[in-house]
Amino acid sequence: MSLVKSMKNMPFKETINGATMNGPMIQELAKKLVEALNKNSWVLFSDTYTMMEKTLCDSAFDSLITPLQRIDYRSIIAKRRDVLKGFSEQCVLEAERERAGEWIDDVIDGKQKAEEKERQAEEQRRQKEEEERRQREIEAERRREEERQRQRMEQERRNREAAERKRREEEERARRAEESRRQAQRNLEEIERAKRKAKKKKNNVVKVLGVIAGVAAIFSDERLKQNITTIPDSEYEKIGLRGVTWVWNEKTQTLGMRGEEQGVIAQEVEKVYPQAVIMGSDGYKRVYYSFLDNLLVDKKQPKVKGKCRL
Repeated sequence: MSLVKSMKNMPFKETINGATMNGPMIQELAKKLVEALNKNSWVLFSDTYTMMEKTLCDSAFDSLITPLQRIDYRSIIAKRRDVLKGFSEQCVLEAERERAGEWIDDVIDGKQKAEEKERQAEEQRRQKEEEERRQREIEAERRREEERQRQRMEQERRNREAAERKRREEEERARRAEESRRQAQRNLEEIERAKRKAKKKKNNVVKVLGVIAGVAAIFSDERLKQNITTIPDSEYEKIGLRGVTWVWNEKTQTLGMRGEEQGVIAQEVEKVYPQAVIMGSDGYKRVYYSFLDNLLVDKKQPKVKGKCRL
């Protein structure tokens, strides 16, 4: 085995600067030195030395500098000084030392930019998610407000309809009350006229009623009515009669009566107060309401205790 080949199997050796050289490196150095000596070239000998130092620097770079790529930039910054110090102990070439420092700085800068880019991307993603969440909340609140507005409008509509129904009902009750009042007034006037007439003729009330029945009696024949409905707690109950409401049928149109009305039924009155019912020439019974109203007035007057006057 030649000397050069034997050098390949040599153990690690340290240079004067403290750098380590393994067998292959020593073998390569020996080849270059032999080549330089054979050519008697000091320039080539110098280049061989530089190449040897470059090889040492590359080896130190691979073992000390390159692994920094696997850690985060904060750890690199923390280790930078010690790593470069260790690298300088194994690499005497100033250019390689500067290159190693620049490489570390480039790695730090690249990792910082990558982390910042990732941070910005994460921030943008978070802001996008926050904006989407906010928009969903705004949309949900808009739909809730629309529903509340719809419910308010619906409630207002129902309130207006209820108020309108109540107004119409009150108007109808007022109309009926006014009509009843006017009818009662007319009946009272008829009674007064009948009393005056009876006084002149010196006749009793029953005879007076018979005299004016044809004038004051009002259509109330059951045969002219439809949809007859009993009125609860009617004032006619005080005199033993049933108060009812009804709708005039088609037969009454020729008599000028139509629509809804209230009062009593002639056939029922006739059973209790026959003197208050008359038969018209048209074959329909009429009720003398003024007679009934007079009975109601008597019921309402309080009884006075004391001596009776003859």
